[in-house]
Amino acid sequence: MFTQFWLVNNKISLAAVSHRNDLDRKSVCGVVLIAGFSQPMCDVDYFMSKLARQLSNLGIFVLQVDPRGHGDSEGNLENVNLYTLREDLSIAVNFVAEQVGDKVFCIGRGLSATLFAEISSLAPIRGVVGISPYCIEPSIVSEIWANIKPGIFDVNDIMPGTDYKSFSNFDIGKIAFCNAIGALPYNLHGQVMSTEILFNLFEYKPLEVLKKCKDKSLWLLSEGKDNNRIVHWHLENEKLYPNLNNYVKNAIIRDPLWQYDIIERICNWIKKYK
Repeated sequence: MFTQFWLVNNKISLAAVSHRNDLDRKSVCGVVLIAGFSQPMCDVDYFMSKLARQLSNLGIFVLQVDPRGHGDSEGNLENVNLYTLREDLSIAVNFVAEQVGDKVFCIGRGLSATLFAEISSLAPIRGVVGISPYCIEPSIVSEIWANIKPGIFDVNDIMPGTDYKSFSNFDIGKIAFCNAIGALPYNLHGQVMSTEILFNLFEYKPLEVLKKCKDKSLWLLSEGKDNNRIVHWHLENEKLYPNLNNYVKNAIIRDPLWQYDIIERICNWIKKYK
C-alpha cells in the first residue's frame, strides 16, 4: 500500500510517502529513506523509490521523506542548514519508531547518510546504510569554497558552469563536493541557497561521525573517478579521509543492472540484521 501524506511536527510540514505490503499489515521493521541533498525523495533516476518498493516487498514499513527545502516539503533551499536537516531526519525516524518500535533502519545518500550516523546514538536506530556517505576533510571543504562569503546566493554565481555532461567548465573540486553531499549541479542551478551550510561543514568532522556508527552500518563508497564500482567501505582502522576522487563521479549510476546490484546488497544487509 502506497500512501502520500503530510508528516507534521511542531508546525514543521514534511511531504512523505509510506509503503506497506498489503499482505503483511504487521511490519517486521521500518526503514527511513532520504535522498541526496536538494533531491526530491525519489532521488536520481527514481533510485530511492525503486529501493522502497523492494524493501516493502520484504514486509518492511518504508517511509520516504522530503526534508524542508526539498521536493514538495515546505521551505526553500536557502533555509536549509545542518540543524534543519538533523531535525527533519529525527522527525522521520521517530514517526517510523511509532509504527514499528525500535527496529528502525535508515538509508541515506551523501550528507543525509552521515547525519543519520550522527543521530543514531540519540534515536531508536538499529542500523544505518550510507550510499557514498559525505566524508570530506574539513580543510578540503574550506579550500574548495575558499572565497565564499556569508549570505544567500544564486548557485549559478558561486558554482558557475554550463557543461552538465562532462563538467568541463566546472571547478572539479566543487563537482566532487556536490556528489559528496548527494547533489547534482543541474538541480542546484536555478536555485538560491544559504552559504551557512558550507560554513557548517568547514568545521564538521564526518569521519569521526561515521566511525562512531561503524558497528551497525553499511557504507558503500565509489572506488574513484575511473571506476563505476561501489565497494563496502570498512572503517574499523580508517584514519584518513577518502580521496576527493572517490566523489568525482555521481553516486547513482543510470544503469539498471548497477542499480539492481546496489538495491540487492542493501536489502540483503537489512534482512540480515532486522
